[in-house]
Amino acid sequence: MNTEVIVPPKLAHYGLLTANLDTMVEWYGILLGMTVNHSSKIPFIAHITRQGPPFSAFAFVSNDDMDHRIG
Repeated sequence: MNTEVIVPPKLAHYGLLTANLDTMVEWYGILLGMTVNHSSKIPFIAHITRQGPPFSAFAFVSNDDMDHRIG
């Protein structure tokens, strides 16, 4: 029997881009037990006026007490 304690991997402020945010958040939840600490959608008007970021939504996820490990 293996009695060794398994420590989840630690990522620190790692940023990823995806075309399917919901699927990516779900995948990291299943793979590493991460949960969403904050998420937001960027208003469409920001894209029309080109004054917003080059993405339409974001989420910060973590699997410990850190505010986020992946953004």
